[in-house]
Amino acid sequence: MTAAAAATTTTRRRSTTTISSFLLSLACAVLVVAPSPARAAGIYDPCVAQSAVQIGDTFSIGIAFYPGGAISDWYDSAGKIYHPCDATASAVLQTKLVQTQSFRPKVDHLTFLRGDATEETAVFNTASGTPIIMTMVAYTANGIISDPRIVRVTNSGAIVGGSDLGRVSSLTLVARFDGGNVAHLQWHDIGCSSCKDGDSCINVDAKGDHYACAGSETACSCTGSGCALNLAGTDVLRCQLTTSLGFSGTDKHSVPMKSGAQIERLGQYSIEEAADGAGASAYGR
Repeated sequence: MTAAAAATTTTRRRSTTTISSFLLSLACAVLVVAPSPARAAGIYDPCVAQSAVQIGDTFSIGIAFYPGGAISDWYDSAGKIYHPCDATASAVLQTKLVQTQSFRPKVDHLTFLRGDATEETAVFNTASGTPIIMTMVAYTANGIISDPRIVRVTNSGAIVGGSDLGRVSSLTLVARFDGGNVAHLQWHDIGCSSCKDGDSCINVDAKGDHYACAGSETACSCTGSGCALNLAGTDVLRCQLTTSLGFSGTDKHSVPMKSGAQIERLGQYSIEEAADGAGASAYGR
């Protein structure tokens, strides 16, 4: 990351939860792995260009949160998206209090990217005035960036045409590689079939093409006794974002990546169910 870009965001390293297979159930295959030890300065920085990778290598990816920003706010007047690694764009994002997380997953391992529920709420509350929406993008170096997605809505007026309210708990992303280099970051819509009772189904692209489960603001902000959710347990996963990451394309040896094809199976499970088999170890640290 350039000095200008580095100044725009607060980057936190987070652990990744890797799903190695889908043999019997998603939960039994959940493992927690710490980020790989840094071998060189900037290894966790998504804005540092990376060499072509092979399956099993690690690579850096960032997630940027825009508190108070609608999907349209990610674009300049010419329709170009603000990329956190671009010095000019990052100067704009700095004024908008955009913050990032960085991850170091293994290539072609279906992986959960997750931060911390308390920190996510703290970022949301940094928006000017009373925050009513928060959006996000995923990105890597060389100008690669996903389309923006809505991750929290507290007022239906925040979206043209209105919206259900809540905190998006699960999005699914496919990193497409060409010869070991990231070529695209594309969202995959697995719908709301795994939503729990009391959750919302939010239109996360504001166009009606992509929907995701979301915990209700009432349940997710409840404290004390009598709450609908046990936020000290895996229920907290219904109130914070988990991005499921799969891979497609080819590595530097032209070997096909296969984990992206498993993405469809995620629609059979909720993120909470996926974590049940791993207990507390399923949380990012």
